[in-house]
Amino acid sequence: MSINYQWLVEDSVARLSGLMRERRRLTVNIAKLEKDIVKRGKTLRWAAARLRQSDQGPAATMSQVSITNEPPSCFSDAVRAVLRTYPIWLTPVYVRDLLTMVGFETGRYRNALADVHVALRRLVIRGEVIQEKTVSDQPIYLWNNAVAERNKASSTETGFCSSECDD
Repeated sequence: MSINYQWLVEDSVARLSGLMRERRRLTVNIAKLEKDIVKRGKTLRWAAARLRQSDQGPAATMSQVSITNEPPSCFSDAVRAVLRTYPIWLTPVYVRDLLTMVGFETGRYRNALADVHVALRRLVIRGEVIQEKTVSDQPIYLWNNAVAERNKASSTETGFCSSECDD
């Protein structure tokens, strides 16, 4: 039985072309999602600043919660920045993927995911981060202050005021 090399090359070129089209489509989708995440992150930070301002008066400003132009100086600070910026439950994989969104480059780390796990474990021990488990026993993490801010937002949206409110 002879091998049809011309057919193999044609098939390989066709598959390569299809994969390259798929990569371009994915690159466009990734860029759109990154832009969307940045925009929604700014909205979340703005809402958090408004909540802090209502709690603390005019002393709390947007600059306290906005991301500075300087990238985080160390890995733990970068993980903190991700969790502060995105006050939702995040898996370690999501945290790793969002590190670039807060200006931290992970290229020099051989296994950034392992470093994320270590940083998250340390932040949980310090009480800065809350850890839960999903139904599939996967760890998820949330910035500790995000719970209070979320509860405050939901109570002001519903008109319910807890005993801690001044109203």
